[in-house]
Amino acid sequence: MRTTIVKHISNPLEFKQQLLHWANQFREVAFLDSNNYQQDYSNYDCVVAVEAFTSIQTDYHNAFEDLYQYQSYAKDWLFGYLSYDVKNDIEALQSKNYDGLDFPDLFFFQPKKLLFLKRKRIGNQLSKYVR
Repeated sequence: MRTTIVKHISNPLEFKQQLLHWANQFREVAFLDSNNYQQDYSNYDCVVAVEAFTSIQTDYHNAFEDLYQYQSYAKDWLFGYLSYDVKNDIEALQSKNYDGLDFPDLFFFQPKKLLFLKRKRIGNQLSKYVR
């Protein structure tokens, strides 16, 4: 169960920089920034998810099924990525490129802390406060 907190901030641009600096202390971080794009295509100016409560990482074999099972279990916000090699699970393809990073083919996490920035409000559930 997430706790709902909403705060007013005076300088959203400066606050985003401070928020990114703060997030740097965590192992798992997703920082999604609309870069002040002024169209109505996004619900938030910035979304920050940090610190895994739970996570999944796997290679490309059965990656989509594993992700589906994880999402069904978590029933919460999930942040992460799919690598290019996940295509190998759905097509008869193989990549033989050098991978110097050695990241898993799929990684998603359920964040302990989830923050949304919209206009001059920061909180973990803003949809009922701003439109």
